[in-house]
Amino acid sequence: MRQFVTDEYDDIPPRIRIPHPWECRRPRPRREPRWLPHTPVNDARKPKRSIVEQWHDPQLLAAPDVGQLRIAFNYGGPFGKTAGFSAKSKRAVYHEGPIETAAWVEAEALTSRLDLEFQPLRVIWRRDHGRTRQITLDAGFEMEDHSVVFTEYKGHRRFFDVPDTADLLDEAEEVLVAHGVVLRREVASDLVGTRLHRTLKEIFDDRNTTFDDVRDVTAAREAILREGGTAPLGIVLEALGGPKRLAQARLHAMSVRRIVRIDPVLPEMPDTGVDIPPVRAPVRLRAFLAHHARRDGDE
Repeated sequence: MRQFVTDEYDDIPPRIRIPHPWECRRPRPRREPRWLPHTPVNDARKPKRSIVEQWHDPQLLAAPDVGQLRIAFNYGGPFGKTAGFSAKSKRAVYHEGPIETAAWVEAEALTSRLDLEFQPLRVIWRRDHGRTRQITLDAGFEMEDHSVVFTEYKGHRRFFDVPDTADLLDEAEEVLVAHGVVLRREVASDLVGTRLHRTLKEIFDDRNTTFDDVRDVTAAREAILREGGTAPLGIVLEALGGPKRLAQARLHAMSVRRIVRIDPVLPEMPDTGVDIPPVRAPVRLRAFLAHHARRDGDE
């Protein structure tokens, strides 16, 4: 009598994932910035600058075109400046250093980001004697759940511990929370040189590859649905046809536009999961910036 083995007692060995060469290499040692601020001494008796200068009447200011408020782009200074066109936001983007460039790679390639903008918002306080205090935030993102997140980047965590910087960001965070948005503090070591960044960089580099809006998209979606909603990368590439590298580039371009979603946790291999992200349209980031946009005649 023939015996049928159920899934619970199946003696077939589980699938063994072949690691990518990036996973086999030892990670490169992270380089510290050439200069770091001295570790501040926590002196609770010393009043904060915001209290001494009596900051009050905070205001939010965005650009009239709800785009980049400040473009500090020049060929001088210690850091290289970069510029490009974002396929996700459909706008030109300018970056004031390598950390923001790495943040652009991440935001452009992750399907969990719906929209992005750099130097999009300024927080301004009035002080005594008619002066002001302000900060222009490094980036703003609209997430997949339509929440809006603004981010400030530094080369090292110790820069956030400088008393004046910590006070400024704490005050800015309080203002943003009152308006229903979030402020995050991120350091370069979480962006530059990580395995996730290298995986996303491959997707980012193919973002402008052309693909057929009907044939390629239909082939990729049908391959994913045939596999129950999540298909191995190798099967999707076979469905797209043509040279494997070109098919992969077309799939990467579709991922940037949130037509498909490629699991970025590990470097891409034939068994990397590919699925279809939920349909979302970016609306809230631009609406938030439009609400605080500077109008003609404003000071």
